[in-house]
Amino acid sequence: MRAIQSACRDFLSAAGRNGERFHQGFVSPGMDPFASALALLRFKVGVHVGLVADFYNTIGLSQELGAIVPKPADDDDAGWLAAQLR
Repeated sequence: MRAIQSACRDFLSAAGRNGERFHQGFVSPGMDPFASALALLRFKVGVHVGLVADFYNTIGLSQELGAIVPKPADDDDAGWLAAQLR
């Protein structure tokens, strides 16, 4: 939970006060600071939700939440996500 909290704090820091950094426009063609920060937040939350689900093994995830959790390369892999983060 601390890692998810940290990811949220990072997202808010990337936004700046009152979201000012997200309202400055694109830094370069194809680079949207809001979309980039949101994608990183989604990735970090997905990884840590996956770790919790993998650890407790009995937690069912909603389809929406399961969509942001990285998928294992092989469904038979036990502890696949923890192994990726070592």
